[in-house]
Amino acid sequence: MTRGQKRINTLERVRRENVTEMILEPIEGLDSDSFSIKTSDSGDIDDATIKTLASAIETTLQRFYTIAAKKIDFLPEVEYAFELLAEKNESAIKQLSV
Repeated sequence: MTRGQKRINTLERVRRENVTEMILEPIEGLDSDSFSIKTSDSGDIDDATIKTLASAIETTLQRFYTIAAKKIDFLPEVEYAFELLAEKNESAIKQLSV
């Protein structure tokens, strides 16, 4: 199982187990535009560009999970899952910087 699949499984489990509480308690103060990632739509992308884009994606995900965890502290299990996902993103960022 890949790292990406493990992350998806974690998110799906958290959603299944906490969906009722998440619907009843909206997360306020998350601006989706601040987590968008600009990409170019060119056909020829070299390895360095791919690595830079992957790092930007991991950094954005880490920032999202860190901020979301603080805003969803009323659901401790979800908060903890988001903190773990942020740590995994940090690990991926370090691997990409090598």
